[in-house]
Amino acid sequence: MKAIVVTDQAAGTAGMMGILCGGGKRHGTVPQIGDRITDKSAPPDEGGVRDWIGPQAFVHWVKLRSWIDASYPGVFAPEWLYGGKNRGWSLRYKKTKAFCTILPEYRRLSIVVVVGERNARNLRSDAMSGAHS
Repeated sequence: MKAIVVTDQAAGTAGMMGILCGGGKRHGTVPQIGDRITDKSAPPDEGGVRDWIGPQAFVHWVKLRSWIDASYPGVFAPEWLYGGKNRGWSLRYKKTKAFCTILPEYRRLSIVVVVGERNARNLRSDAMSGAHS
């Protein structure tokens, strides 16, 4: 499993508490970098995601989603999943097996990419050979 984190720390925190956040902790607290969207009443919409992750990370959100749609037309149907009050909402791309999951976090964006065992071995081998050269 590989995670990529895009951070947007330039954007401010004003106005971002009530609707999207319990801060990942207590409802109404000031969100911290990396907090998840935890309001389980409805999945976030694009505007809510943009406000939560920030404009710089949102550029990557849009580019990644567009790339997936263009590279795999009609293959994946993105699905919002609610992982509970600690994990919050995530957007999963899956056909029969998961391809990737995008995690909108406060002022950053994380992507979990699922790789098969053979590819994982290759990644480990590449990492090891790079570490010794």
